[in-house]
Amino acid sequence: MPRVQGLAFREEILEVLVELVAGSEVSDLDRVLLELETAESSLEQDRLLSVFAQRPMPRLPEKVLALAETAQYPVRFRAYNALRHVDDPRVRDLAIRSMSAERIDDGSLRLWRSSYRPGDHRIIEAGLALPEGDDRVHGALFDVAHICIA
Repeated sequence: MPRVQGLAFREEILEVLVELVAGSEVSDLDRVLLELETAESSLEQDRLLSVFAQRPMPRLPEKVLALAETAQYPVRFRAYNALRHVDDPRVRDLAIRSMSAERIDDGSLRLWRSSYRPGDHRIIEAGLALPEGDDRVHGALFDVAHICIA
């Protein structure tokens, strides 16, 4: 895939993603996951993870968990977005590890959205430190609100 940057390229990706997601069947989403499992470039990974920003994955590949822990931003952030729809012990373990890290990654609070259990507020409170910068604080507070609503 050629490496193209800029607004036109992003718009083209969004158009393709909207077409793919609109009226998707599980088999279509499974194909996206299969592509993701073999994708090596961060651009491809970012694009494929974007499909699951607003919808759950039909299954949870180990690669998505690995990207959430090892990939660079924005791929790691996209992985967090995809994992926020998943209620799985591995996602909860990742959420707990993210709270015990030296610095909480932007978006890692999203991991709690479907994995929250009674009493988890203690883990979140112990590890929560508001990030610097108004935009980052705004995002973190939205993530906390969504955890409470879920």
